[in-house]
Amino acid sequence: MKTTRAARPLLILLHGTWSSGAEMAPVGESLGAEVDVVVPDLPGHGTRRAEPYSLARSAAVVDAIVTAAGERDVVVAGHSLGGFAALTYAERNPGRMAGLALLGCATEPRGAGAAAYRAAGRAFDLFGPLRMRSMFRGERFLPVAPLWDEVIDRCGSRQLREVSCPVLLLGGRFDQLHLGARSFSRAARHATVVTRSSRSHVWPYRRPHEVAAELRLWLRTEVLPRLAVSAAR
Repeated sequence: MKTTRAARPLLILLHGTWSSGAEMAPVGESLGAEVDVVVPDLPGHGTRRAEPYSLARSAAVVDAIVTAAGERDVVVAGHSLGGFAALTYAERNPGRMAGLALLGCATEPRGAGAAAYRAAGRAFDLFGPLRMRSMFRGERFLPVAPLWDEVIDRCGSRQLREVSCPVLLLGGRFDQLHLGARSFSRAARHATVVTRSSRSHVWPYRRPHEVAAELRLWLRTEVLPRLAVSAAR
């Protein structure tokens, strides 16, 4: 029996650390012709600032939106910490998505690099919050060490092994969290790697229209054609 689907897929777009849905929204605003976009706040950020953060709680935010979408086709995308949340959701629901886009979060957090990030997170939590509070006019500062520890302990390319939908691995050449893109592409069944020269980890916030253009191209070439074939069956 053919399943009735909404004509337009739903894109769930997740922000990174110290950001919010409002800051990520400019990326989604340029994609209105292809998909409907929802840009939620993750726990510990934005309107959910008072909620404790964890990958599981973030994946639950995605799950609630997907559940509310019913039979609708859903694409999940995330940048940095939001990308690891998207990856966590994908690992638990490998067959539910029409597409998965990982922006600036294709890295294997192991070895010396992981140790350096653990140390940097602790140092930043010791010395960085005062500067950050002055920048954000006294808003509560979210400690990074627990977040990075959880990513290091739980995340990696292995989470893509059962994911059957198209996967986009998007990042800048100067993004340290995009260095494992090839490893991630080997783990995924249908992966596309896009690396833009002269772009860094903050690419989605500095040039949202460029990132939206890459997402649009991937949607048009990899995701939407598959959905059209599936709907015709």
